[in-house]
Amino acid sequence: MTDIEAYEFDRQGFIVLKEMLTPEQTAQLSAAMDALEVHALERIDQPPRKVSLWGPVYHQSLAKGYHASGSNRPGETLMIEDFFNADPAFDFLVQHPRTMECITRIVQGPVRINNSEIRIRYQGNAT
Repeated sequence: MTDIEAYEFDRQGFIVLKEMLTPEQTAQLSAAMDALEVHALERIDQPPRKVSLWGPVYHQSLAKGYHASGSNRPGETLMIEDFFNADPAFDFLVQHPRTMECITRIVQGPVRINNSEIRIRYQGNAT
């Protein structure tokens, strides 16, 4: 992580890591994401259901280990939490060298994944 990247992260709260993934890795993740989106949308209103402490009700996928809420209606968002559990295609993201280089510069102390979240925003979503 360069000093400029560290400064931009401090200033904006995020940085863009260009060419972090290979085209093959991007294609692998895209296919896994598409399949996960379909899986979640087909089951979004089915049991088992889980109520979070802050209000939303989630579909809990016992088979794939994720929680999902929302919809794909115009203007809506599908949120899939704990997606790392859903497909081995995501495994290489954990301990990814370029990401870890940045994280270990920013985070003081042990590094842990507390949450993984995908938000798919559909046409008309203004967030």
